[in-house]
Amino acid sequence: MTKSRQPTTDPTRVSFRLAPEIAAELARRAAEAGKSEGMYARDLLSVALFQLQEQQQELRTIRVQLAKLDSTLGLIRSLRADFASSVAVLLVSAGKLRPDQAHQWVQETLFTTQSPGEP
Repeated sequence: MTKSRQPTTDPTRVSFRLAPEIAAELARRAAEAGKSEGMYARDLLSVALFQLQEQQQELRTIRVQLAKLDSTLGLIRSLRADFASSVAVLLVSAGKLRPDQAHQWVQETLFTTQSPGEP
């Protein structure tokens, strides 16, 4: 059973116990950073409370942007295929090439440089 304590009258003061392995890691990292354990713990708590939220929001924004980019890429691929079909039809209609030749020309000329992820 855990003890329940009344809140302290000073909300700017916080104290808690750490497991020995966590305390040892805190001491090691604080020493590496050239700070006291208390100052290092205060910095970690600040990061956890504020910077983590900001990073999570930035990650959500990036995910939305990636989804929009993926949608745009799909539209571009569709337009590219439509353009290729149109060029082939024009070549055949103009009497310049047979359908199989027009298709081959389009594949060799318009699709020589493929985008990442395309066959």
